[in-house]
Amino acid sequence: LPVEPAAFARAVRTLPPRVTEFWAITDARGRHISALSGRVVDTVNTFKCEIAPAHKREHRDLSEAFRVVMLGNSHMPWVLHHVRNVWRRVRAEVAGLAPIQWYAYPTSVLYVRDAGVVVEPEIEYYGYLNDRVLHEHLCQADLALVPFNIADEPEYQYAAHSVPSRITEFLNAGLPIAAAAGRGTETFRFLTERGIGVCGTIADEAAFAGTLLALMRDTERRRALGQQGRAYAEAHCDVGKHQEMLTT
Repeated sequence: LPVEPAAFARAVRTLPPRVTEFWAITDARGRHISALSGRVVDTVNTFKCEIAPAHKREHRDLSEAFRVVMLGNSHMPWVLHHVRNVWRRVRAEVAGLAPIQWYAYPTSVLYVRDAGVVVEPEIEYYGYLNDRVLHEHLCQADLALVPFNIADEPEYQYAAHSVPSRITEFLNAGLPIAAAAGRGTETFRFLTERGIGVCGTIADEAAFAGTLLALMRDTERRRALGQQGRAYAEAHCDVGKHQEMLTT
C-alpha cells in the first residue's frame, strides 16, 4: 500500500471483498484502517524476539555508576539534539554520570550526523552488537531511553501511528523504559497504557529532565516497570508463539 495519506486511503477503500482479514501492526494504524474500510482490524504487531531465560532482576540506586542506554536508529535525528541538552541538565544534578550509551548500526550514526546533529559528548556511540552480547549489556544497564519524537502532536504519519520495534529488546531484558514521546503519539499510548514505560515531551527540556531524574531516583518504580515489561515480553513478544500463530 502507498505511504502518502490520500493514496493510502484510496487504496484501502478499494481493497477487494476477497480480503477477508485486516491486520495492523499498531492499534492506531488499525483504528485508521477500520475507519477507512468499515472492516474489523486486528492488531498483530511484529515486536517479536526469542525470549531470553536471563533478564534484569537487580535495580541499583542512583549513583555515578548509573547507566542509560539507547538502541537503534532515530527516524527524527533532531530529537537527539534535545536528548543531548537534557542529559547535560541531568549530569549537572548527578555528578560523575557517564554519557548515554548508544548501540546502533554505523549507518544510524551517519544519518544523524548528516542531518547536522551533534550528539557528543553527552551521547557516546558504542557500536553494533550481536543479539546475545546486546542482551547482556541491556541486562547490566539501569534505564533505557527511547528518543521517539519532539512535540505532543505527532510531526508526521510515522510519529502518529508507529512504535519503535527495538523496544522489544528492552522488554525482553526487563529494562525500565523512559521515552521522549508526545501525548499524541502511538508510542506514548503503547507504553503508558500497558504500564511498561514513562513518557514525556522533550520539547520542554527542563520538564523532561525532571521526569527522567525522578525515575532515575525512584528505584522501586524502575523495578516495577522492568518487571511489567518483562511480563509483557513473555506474554506478547515470543517469536516462537508468533510463528505458531502464523502457521495454524
